[in-house]
Amino acid sequence: MTKLKTEQERISYIKKYSMKATPTQVRKEIGKTWKLKKTARNDLYRKLFSKSSLITEPAKIICSNKTRKETGKKAACPQVSVRGDKAVIETSNSTQIYTLEELIKVSELNMDEWTVKSFIANSYGQNFQAKAEFSRRKEVALKIILEEFKDDALNFAPNVDKIKHLSVENGKLLIVNIPDAHIGKLCNKEQTGHNYDLKIACEVYTKTLLDLVAKAKRQGGIEKIWYVVGNDYLTIDTPQNTTTRGTPQDVDTRFSKIFREGRKLLIQTVEILKQIAPVHIIVMPGNHDRSSMFHLGDALECWYHNDENVTVDNEDKIRKYYTHGEIAFGYTHGDQIKPDKLVQMGIVEYGKEWGSAKRRFWLIGHTHHHKVHNIQGTEIWTIPSISGSDDFHQANGYVGSTRQALAMVCSKDNLDAVFYSQPIEDKDYR
Repeated sequence: MTKLKTEQERISYIKKYSMKATPTQVRKEIGKTWKLKKTARNDLYRKLFSKSSLITEPAKIICSNKTRKETGKKAACPQVSVRGDKAVIETSNSTQIYTLEELIKVSELNMDEWTVKSFIANSYGQNFQAKAEFSRRKEVALKIILEEFKDDALNFAPNVDKIKHLSVENGKLLIVNIPDAHIGKLCNKEQTGHNYDLKIACEVYTKTLLDLVAKAKRQGGIEKIWYVVGNDYLTIDTPQNTTTRGTPQDVDTRFSKIFREGRKLLIQTVEILKQIAPVHIIVMPGNHDRSSMFHLGDALECWYHNDENVTVDNEDKIRKYYTHGEIAFGYTHGDQIKPDKLVQMGIVEYGKEWGSAKRRFWLIGHTHHHKVHNIQGTEIWTIPSISGSDDFHQANGYVGSTRQALAMVCSKDNLDAVFYSQPIEDKDYR
């Protein structure tokens, strides 16, 4: 890097550098360029990119001298515009660009980050014009979001002292499990009977959790909390607005915003819960958000890595087991295995603890309705959903379930109480 004398030269250099770098890399380069420490460099980053992020700012990349020298022909430099997860390369009046490969080469776009959506080329006389459209690869989009968050989290997260909760005798376990929230889903009341979008989903989720916690606190004696997150917490898993397997979904906004708002919501709710008792977060992926929940779990681990009041289980497993006193619990989303086989899975995967427990529970979601049944001494609890019905559910007749959530309070040997919350009123969200 040549020596940059003026402030404008530094700014121009950083903005040009940002066209090919992640937010984390840009922050580090700002630190080197201005010789700033982390806090100051992050402040300057926000100042420079507050109105348009480095990913959404249009860019122009000039043809390299190497390309001109190799071809020996006059080249019209392509224009490269990058907006979010889309990029466009186009050129006109060119005498050397005939193919997609040549267009990419001259533009110097990093194809490790992008995949081709379309390419068009036309000729008029001896000149050519060409245009190609690209979409950012899914794994790169997630990587950028996660790297940006990790940098923020490591700068933010101080050492948090353990909260001195009131000591309780024969303390109880509170299980908070709000599956199938489908943050980001879009429902129109005229079509589906419910209004539901990103803002409404976050409001309903928070309202539900606060209602459940208020009811559980009246029970008293809560010693620890298991907070189950996931189970189709997010309604999409890709920037293309699809589930993990590629099924298109009706969504309120772009993937990156849904991911970020979902992460903020989880942190806000954890902060509420940890004031009551130490919180153990159980990350449970669903069929809509398998990859996203792993990344959200990783983000939560970063955020709380210095907080003695919070632990995170983000193991990449579709079934997880825990024991509280003489009670055994199994957790899974419920989309990949039938309930009657869950009893056998508990014996095989959690044999000693499962067999010696006085009560055994499986807690599942996926179907959006509430059901409890007993199979060979194991209670299968299907937890209901608070989310609204979209066009798919309406078209297939998956309607009529009560939109609600529940929380459990357990002693060492029994299920002491179950609290229900039904805070949804359509009149609130017209």
